[in-house]
Amino acid sequence: MILLKKMSFVILVGMAIMFETGCIKKGPDDPLISLETRMTRMSQDWVLVQYEKNDGVIDLTGTYSEWDIHNNSTLTQTEEGTIFGFAVRTSSDGNWSFIDSKKSISININNEVKNYLIDRLSSTELWLTYYQGSDTYFLHFQVR
Repeated sequence: MILLKKMSFVILVGMAIMFETGCIKKGPDDPLISLETRMTRMSQDWVLVQYEKNDGVIDLTGTYSEWDIHNNSTLTQTEEGTIFGFAVRTSSDGNWSFIDSKKSISININNEVKNYLIDRLSSTELWLTYYQGSDTYFLHFQVR
């Protein structure tokens, strides 16, 4: 009986620690429990694999977009593609932070701030949604 009480206590303490460190599901499609904190899962190199506007998929053929997100609240956005047949590559530094109890992220690149809802944040996938006017945008990233 004493062993059962000790095990129950250890499980409750473990769950409390996981809840406090952000290892419990926050986004609607997040994993139920993760052994990594939300900060650790967010701080990776993310490559854009799908982009939608108002439920219509935007063709990304010939383009490349990567967000290199660091755990010190900085990020680098790299975009590659072609304009009028010329290869173009841009790289911009910015800042990011969790907002709304880590259910959203605010990104500032070149003094342009966008707030994204985090629909899914796993160790391999990041799904974001943002709204601009009457338009809804969905971004699906995978770890590079």
